[in-house]
Amino acid sequence: VVLPVHEGEDLTVGIKTSNIANDGPHTDETGWFKVDHFTVRRLGDLPQEETDALTQELIVNADFEYKSETELANGATVKGVPYGWELSYTGTYTTTNSGLYGNGEGMHGKNYCAFTPSGYRPMPNDFCLYQTIPASKLQPGTYRVSCLFWSENGLEGMGRLFANNEVQYYGSPHDYENNLTEGENNSFASYISEAVDGKSMQELSVVVTIAEGEDLTLGVRSGSIKGDGTQVTGTNRTGKFRVDYFRIEQLSADNPDGIALPNESYKPYQSHKTYNLSGQQMQKGQLPKGIYIRNGKKIAIK
Repeated sequence: VVLPVHEGEDLTVGIKTSNIANDGPHTDETGWFKVDHFTVRRLGDLPQEETDALTQELIVNADFEYKSETELANGATVKGVPYGWELSYTGTYTTTNSGLYGNGEGMHGKNYCAFTPSGYRPMPNDFCLYQTIPASKLQPGTYRVSCLFWSENGLEGMGRLFANNEVQYYGSPHDYENNLTEGENNSFASYISEAVDGKSMQELSVVVTIAEGEDLTLGVRSGSIKGDGTQVTGTNRTGKFRVDYFRIEQLSADNPDGIALPNESYKPYQSHKTYNLSGQQMQKGQLPKGIYIRNGKKIAIK
């Protein structure tokens, strides 16, 4: 979680729980947990510009604000696969009710992305909205990939954030007992609709280690198998989701809980490639006036 602490204000941290699940109070072991390794980071001490610059260099349209390479959506509805992203699935899926939208609870900026099945076909079980960052743009090491995400209560299906085979689901393990995907390393944000704004996107994140020469594919996977293993049919919208504000940060080898700082031992990946603020690589030659990203840093051409 991220929160402001004001002058003279205490900060109390820990775990809260209860026996209430998405379907109401339980009389079993609902609410039990294990916890370890609390960490606190003061964001004002972190190189925020560097963190944003890495996201802008590696992820195209990470905040779903662009409807094309040069044109902002500005809160408008834009149907279809968002600019900079790719979509894969088996079978049939139409994007009539999918694309960029404005005015979403918990959104960042003026637009967010939503995918909802339309017609009489449910969400494909291998649905994948993704981008692949090639190894040539990555320094080997450990990264945190984050986004804002929402699943509707009772329609969570198989929706999850992923970075390669590291995944995080919106709900608790209780919600996904019989619909997990083999070969993935699962984690659970354990949001409960009664405890958060029922339509507000919440933070998901995974930590992934990238080896020399390895690509990084990230995004959202989903499907229409319910947590009890039931495959929905017809107009059932299980697996629908909202997503916004992807971020990527490289973590320090000496301190995997924090962003790598400039004075630490690792050296950022050096590249002579230049990108605009929507993540598109610029052609060699003289650049127009503007702000660009090179080697994870912003540069200004005047």
